[in-house]
Amino acid sequence: SVRPKSRAAQLDDYAESDETPLPVPRPFHADGTHVGALVELVGRQAATSSPFQDDEALPPAEKKRNNTVRWLAIIAFVMAVLGMVAYTKSDRFNASKRDSEENKNAALAKVEKLQPKPGQISIISDTDDAAVWVLLGRTPTQSFPLPSSMIHELRIEHEGYRPTFISVAAQHWTGEENSRKAVVSLSLQASGEEPTTLPAFPPPADPPLTPGGAGQGVVKVESSPEGAEVWLWIGTTPNVVLTGIEGGKDYEFKILKDDRRPAFAAVKVADWYLSGEQGPMRPALERAVSLEPLEEGGAVAPDGKTGEDKGSSSRQRRKNRK
Repeated sequence: SVRPKSRAAQLDDYAESDETPLPVPRPFHADGTHVGALVELVGRQAATSSPFQDDEALPPAEKKRNNTVRWLAIIAFVMAVLGMVAYTKSDRFNASKRDSEENKNAALAKVEKLQPKPGQISIISDTDDAAVWVLLGRTPTQSFPLPSSMIHELRIEHEGYRPTFISVAAQHWTGEENSRKAVVSLSLQASGEEPTTLPAFPPPADPPLTPGGAGQGVVKVESSPEGAEVWLWIGTTPNVVLTGIEGGKDYEFKILKDDRRPAFAAVKVADWYLSGEQGPMRPALERAVSLEPLEEGGAVAPDGKTGEDKGSSSRQRRKNRK
């Protein structure tokens, strides 16, 4: 029998002048929506077409072999399509998962950056038994978290008014154990012509005061008039360590002893960081101070200056703040 022309021969018969448009291939999207249609189309073509024009003319063994090859090709094609769909979905899932992880890590980094970093400051002096006071601020102000289970001594000073000591005890504390607050309110008296001098240490309470019990919280101080400096007694030289504070902030200290000139020390924001405020932060800082002997007859004023040489003490305070 005469075999039909091959596919190549049929293509050779195509005339270049033939203006019949060629079919435009349709784009394929491996998103799973066309899988069923592709399988149905391939199955239909397999049932109605053959690599031979006349399958009936072939011997039975040859015909069986062709059918087997045909179905193997169909199965391979379908598996390839399914693999492409699975890969596409898996890639999209992984990309979404990566984006989610990146967003989560960025949010955690932002929260961690906003969290206060603990700090520690040591005040060291070659003079023993001097009182170390840290400035909490000007009224109205509040302290950093303090234990309510101990007595806290405050030194209140305002220009033109009599300075005073305040002891924070049980009667000042309110609230639950882990979120307590102590409120101290006072009215300052005008100092008059002769300013009153406070000693370096507060006098002992008589009768003794009762601590506020277990827990911690802040001490809020209010005064009339406002703007008074509030100093907290934190210990006695030669070595005082202030812990439980927030690092990366300004702190100012006053070191007093009745027979010595006062000394001052300061910690600035920039002192905490190794290379700018975006770099790593030092967990602990140290300041060394020296208290000079007080000349005979030189009294210490409420602001820490002596009657003989207030200007010298002011210069020392400004120098130590740098």
